[in-house]
Amino acid sequence: MTERRKAATRMEIARAAAGLFVRQGLRATRAEDIAQAAGVAPRTFYRYFATKEEAVAPLYAAGAERWTEALAEAPAHLSVPQALEHAVRHTLTPGAGVSAASWELVRTLIRLTDDSPALGKVWAEVCQESEGRLGEVPQPPLRL
Repeated sequence: MTERRKAATRMEIARAAAGLFVRQGLRATRAEDIAQAAGVAPRTFYRYFATKEEAVAPLYAAGAERWTEALAEAPAHLSVPQALEHAVRHTLTPGAGVSAASWELVRTLIRLTDDSPALGKVWAEVCQESEGRLGEVPQPPLRL
């Protein structure tokens, strides 16, 4: 299977998991339910993810990647605060960098971390990886 297809399968599973978590709750959702909703076998689910909570990591990571890209693509003449504002507008404004439905789905998933230590751990791991990538973004000259 190609890397692109693997990534697509991971994202299909992630979207199915997110939809089920939002509709029926994290506790009521089983990995088998996610696999069925994604159209894959439970064995395939477990090939990609160790737990049901890990299944939404690709969605969290996609948002973090958009943030990093938006910051890297900010015009060089912007000050640091302006570059951050540019990234915020690009990634957090529904319709600009992400659809309103996707944004609301991820916001709900982030809120669910308050009630689930396992989901909170997934969110924290994605944030930590994202911070490492943000540190690699070339910085404009410091003008506050």
